[in-house]
Amino acid sequence: MRSAADRNEPFRGLRVALSDGAAARTVVLSGRRAEPVRPGGGGFHGYGSCLDEDSGMAEEAGTGNPGLGVDRATILDRAQKLGKIGYSIMEQRSGDVVFHGPMRDILGIPDGRISLEEIRARLLPEDVAVYDAARQEAFETSRPVLVELRYGRDRTDCKHVRLQFEPVITSDGSVASLFTVHQDITEHRAAEKALVRAQELGRMGHWRRYETGEEPYWSDTLLEIFGVEELRDRGELPRKFASQLIHPDDRPDFIALRDAAAKAGQDYKAVVRVNRPDGKMIWVEIRGHPIVDSEGNFFGTLGTVQDVTAFKQLEQEILQRDQWFKRAQRLGGLGHWAFDPEKRRIYFSEQAQITFGCPGSEYLTFQEAMDRIHPDDHVIFEQMREKVLKGEPGFEFELRVVRKGGSMAHLRISAEFDFADNGRLKRTFGVMSDVTRLVEAEAARSDAEAVMTDIFENADSGILVRDLSGRFIRVNTRAAIQLGLRMDDILGHTVDEVLAQSDRMEPAKQLNDAALRVTATRGSVTYDYSFVPKAGGPSTQIRVVNFAISGRDGAILAIASMRYDITEFVQAQTALKSLNESLEQTVRTRTTELRRSEERFRNIASASADWLWELDADLNMVWCSENFFENTGRRPDDYLGKSFLALASDRERLVDQREAWSAFEEKLKSRSQVRGLEIERQHPNGTRMVRINAKPVWADGVFSGYQGSTADITELKQAQSRLIESERLASLGGLVAGISHEINTPVGASYTVVTKLTRSLLELRTAYETRSISQSLFTRVMTELQEGLGIIQRGLERTSELISHFKQVAVDQTSHKRRSFELVELTRDIVATMEATISGRDIAIVASVPEGIELDSYPGPLGQVMINLIQNSILHAFDQDGGNSARIDVTAILEDSGSLSLTVSDNGKGMSAKVVRRVFEPFFTTRFGSGGSGLGMHLVYSIVHTVLGGDVSVFSEPGKGTKVVISMPLVAPEVAEQEASAEA
Repeated sequence: MRSAADRNEPFRGLRVALSDGAAARTVVLSGRRAEPVRPGGGGFHGYGSCLDEDSGMAEEAGTGNPGLGVDRATILDRAQKLGKIGYSIMEQRSGDVVFHGPMRDILGIPDGRISLEEIRARLLPEDVAVYDAARQEAFETSRPVLVELRYGRDRTDCKHVRLQFEPVITSDGSVASLFTVHQDITEHRAAEKALVRAQELGRMGHWRRYETGEEPYWSDTLLEIFGVEELRDRGELPRKFASQLIHPDDRPDFIALRDAAAKAGQDYKAVVRVNRPDGKMIWVEIRGHPIVDSEGNFFGTLGTVQDVTAFKQLEQEILQRDQWFKRAQRLGGLGHWAFDPEKRRIYFSEQAQITFGCPGSEYLTFQEAMDRIHPDDHVIFEQMREKVLKGEPGFEFELRVVRKGGSMAHLRISAEFDFADNGRLKRTFGVMSDVTRLVEAEAARSDAEAVMTDIFENADSGILVRDLSGRFIRVNTRAAIQLGLRMDDILGHTVDEVLAQSDRMEPAKQLNDAALRVTATRGSVTYDYSFVPKAGGPSTQIRVVNFAISGRDGAILAIASMRYDITEFVQAQTALKSLNESLEQTVRTRTTELRRSEERFRNIASASADWLWELDADLNMVWCSENFFENTGRRPDDYLGKSFLALASDRERLVDQREAWSAFEEKLKSRSQVRGLEIERQHPNGTRMVRINAKPVWADGVFSGYQGSTADITELKQAQSRLIESERLASLGGLVAGISHEINTPVGASYTVVTKLTRSLLELRTAYETRSISQSLFTRVMTELQEGLGIIQRGLERTSELISHFKQVAVDQTSHKRRSFELVELTRDIVATMEATISGRDIAIVASVPEGIELDSYPGPLGQVMINLIQNSILHAFDQDGGNSARIDVTAILEDSGSLSLTVSDNGKGMSAKVVRRVFEPFFTTRFGSGGSGLGMHLVYSIVHTVLGGDVSVFSEPGKGTKVVISMPLVAPEVAEQEASAEA
């Protein structure tokens, strides 16, 4: 068979014995090769027949085989169909070719008969010459000729057929005809192309390795994949892939997989990276199969290696494109979905899940999706069903979806139907996008358009719009009223046509000229005109503003005119002009008056004893009256333009004035009003005590500075100090008078008793001298002497007590020395002294001061305060006789904070709120000329604040008495010593 194939000759009657070990059979082979033998190959392609010799099959066609039940014709027919092989014979008489087998279908000849010209017509044009040359060669050489031809319309729609022309040789050796064998190899050629393409794309090599130490085998393709051809030529190929070629990161996993598979006798597959010697890295798929002997012992591995770099790159590209696609869907807000009618499920892409409001759910059942759709939109699915029944290609609609949380989204759905061959719906594929913003924007646009329509119709001005041909295309009611026409008389008409009906419109030339200027400049054109109706009436003034209406491309579409009735405005303008002239005259008059007033103010300021000044917003002095510089000896340059706060010297900010300066600066910085601030200032002319008053100035809510005055109260303060001293001495004098009156009583009584006792002793002496003393006389004189001496002792003790109390009070009042003392002792002395001054009046003075309250303070000033408060109650709270219930209470409480709360209260007449507000003002009294000087309470306030370091408050209502509460520290401040000396 091989020899005949090599000689390109057929072989016939080749008997071959076949055996499966249990039975043997002899067959007869006949055939020939179909294509040249591949050099160095181990086989060839061909065709032929195989007959079972043992079955006794007859040689003649058509003879039956009783044993098989199949005749030779049937076997040949089956062989033709399976191998797609047929034959043809040329008839000598007609010259036609008769075909048997698949060529009838290829050539489209059911009866199998066809002429040579028709055969040529069915060949591709480029194969006609090949066909003729092969036939000619068979006739000329009398040898079989093999050729491959294509039948059909073009290269993309043709059949590949292999032809074997067998010359039919006559007895004289000439060729009488051609017997042609045909084989349809279309599928073979397609498979070959696919195989070649697979080899090109797959780049698959194979290998074999033995555990016996034999050199491994690598195919050429494998060497090419790994790029190790040179290593093979040098004999440096590694025995194992893992030793050098596999990427180090993939090597451990691969070795573990390979060894585990070898141990278990199983196949393995791994995709790893390979580092080629040329520095290129590729991806390969390695498949291995264990080789075992008949006893199951492992002795090697064979397998394949395929370069999958392109697939990996394609995989990465697909993943990248998938990411891009998802990103594009996310950015564009467009997701896709598919509906499976059989499973009744809707599958969503990631973006579609977000859009539909079901993130994380790859699909929803049809009912679940229906539950999310607004009930009013369920009718859409009925419409979709009708489209499916009609066989329409798809649909597009909008629906509303209720998302989690209750929010509603508007979705635009587009889809196409996929129908099966039987017309049933196979699937629905579509896309969806969230158009909520578009729907909301459209609703907003509709609302805005409605608003603009309302504005247009209800505008206070008339509006006319005309197109570029001059016809009015829109008009509002106000414009129709202004022109005295109906809207139908204006819409659709030209300017001349409207002018013919109305006497209230400006001339056509003025209107048209304005339109030309608007078109040329793309700006607005404004003009005024007036008219008087023919029917009579006042003149009307109209202002017209013309402007262009442009489209999106900027082209002018129309000219609009807004018409304002400015009659009242013109009248108001005329009246305003007249008013302006009057105002100008008034301003000139007022200016003259202001200049005079300013001059008058300057004269008054210069003549005033107070100094007037002004600060700017930065608290710099910008103006000061001239008398300030005259009286203080200061120069204007020292003050004007300088910071008002910086004008105070360090000497003026001594400890005794630090609190006052701090309060002053705080008020200026907080833009507060300053009232009655008294500060001692150092001037070239001497030290002066001044009182400062200032008011912040605001202009349109913005701080612009201060305006104020400063009064020199040095003489006033000196006079006030003298008056206060006089008041204090007067108070002390009153105490002396009261004490003198109180002492006079016990002294007078003692004097009377002494006189009586003197007479009784004289009588007793006379009786003694005359020796006429009787028992009764002696007893009476002794009794009178005992009683009289008791009266004298009690009177002297009372006098001593009064003098003792008064002496301590008088010493404290005059010394103002700081010392430690018990509050209860000071209070007892004061109350005893004051009780002596009110003898004859029914007023009770009750002291409730606990023992143990010791103060490190000034008893003299504190006693002065208590005396003034008690005297104030005696003088102002009660009538002259006092009354049965008149009472003055002096109480003291030690607070938790460590301070002392001293209260002097009475149940007298009380004071009104107006009197309470002014009670501490100097020289304020409600009994001026009746014993009140107006300095007692002022002296109380000064001593408490400046000497005792405390605070004083007054609470009173008419008819409910008065309560004065003094809160003071147990240890007086050090600075108070200077104040006490000053008060002294």
